[in-house]
Amino acid sequence: MRLELNQELDNNEQIRRWERAKIGVNTYKLTKEIRPCIGQLLVTPIEEGGRSKTGLYIAVELRKYDIPEEKITKVLNHWNLNNLPPMAYKEIRGILNQSDKKDTKGNYLYSPGCNNYLKDFCIGKDSCGYYLKNYKGKRSTEPNYLGMGWQYVLTSREREILFYVLPKIEKTRKLIKGSPIIINVRQLHFHTGISQRYFNEIFTNLKKYGLITYKPGSPQVWKHEATEIKRIVPAPEIPRRFKEAEAYKEFKQEMKVRLNGKTTTDNIPKTRSKKTAKIRKL
Repeated sequence: MRLELNQELDNNEQIRRWERAKIGVNTYKLTKEIRPCIGQLLVTPIEEGGRSKTGLYIAVELRKYDIPEEKITKVLNHWNLNNLPPMAYKEIRGILNQSDKKDTKGNYLYSPGCNNYLKDFCIGKDSCGYYLKNYKGKRSTEPNYLGMGWQYVLTSREREILFYVLPKIEKTRKLIKGSPIIINVRQLHFHTGISQRYFNEIFTNLKKYGLITYKPGSPQVWKHEATEIKRIVPAPEIPRRFKEAEAYKEFKQEMKVRLNGKTTTDNIPKTRSKKTAKIRKL
């Protein structure tokens, strides 16, 4: 997307980010199609802990425009000098190797898209050509919650709500995945079969995990305050602190031992003898 002034830049913060993006692109004499958020990263000192991720995002973005490997290396080395502290040269080489990896469809494996890490550098969705071209007005794909392992972290009720109920409501109402769902308590009970007193607990937990946004309404109809729920699409990765709760592995092993220890006779129901049955009748 070209770095041209847009009428949607209506506040000082947006304009400041836009100017920083132009400085980043002009400093390294790069194509003006570079995304504004990546342009800002080129002139932003990064502290330890986020340097590798930022460098990877920069490298992947430059590769998309067939910029020679030699120039990408020079850009990363120069950008790295401003980091706090700078990375070692072998880390830069590792970033370059990672950034060149592709999936089976030929897309770069570590392309960031629009994610939470870049939101602090966003100039606004309605002003960004990348977002308008790739996201706005397009239907998003259904999150692969099972493939990401969320079934091991959430409770059965939380899984039911997230995996089945919310997608069903979106489909019934013909909403794009991740659209806000305005719904009242009676409708929630109809779709879930769950008592009202559990709604707030379930949705609050899902909100804490970063899987939904949740604004509770009022059960009093006369207040006209409906509940607003919105799935986060694409779904976030499981944070490290939640991955530690993998007691399900021990549970599976214990169940295997129990099942293997059973004999065939254990599964056969015991029948009473005819003699015993007659005595009990008397």
